Amino acid sequence: MANNLSITASRPSLVDGIGLVIEFTGSLVPGTYNYSATPTLPVFASGSYSSQTITDCMMESGTLTLTQVNSTAMTVSGTFSFTCRSFSNPSLAHVVTNGVFTNIPL
Repeated sequence: MANNLSITASRPSLVDGIGLVIEFTGSLVPGTYNYSATPTLPVFASGSYSSQTITDCMMESGTLTLTQVNSTAMTVSGTFSFTCRSFSNPSLAHVVTNGVFTNIPL
């Protein structure tokens, strides 16, 4: 049975938003995990991006790095980057770089 952790973010000055879903079995451990279109457990991540220009941009490839997993406080921190492409208009793509999440509750 897999567990899910969903992280969503937006920039107040802009209209864009980022979504990150981490699916895992067992316990999360620090490490670097590559995204792919095919789920690979024990850790699988997917990402999405939306803006005024692209409303359905889903992850094609990328990297998730879990830098800290605190089992006492039940939090996770890390970084991510990914490339996504629009389903409705495949010529539209976006690259998300330098994504950071800190002490997100599990």
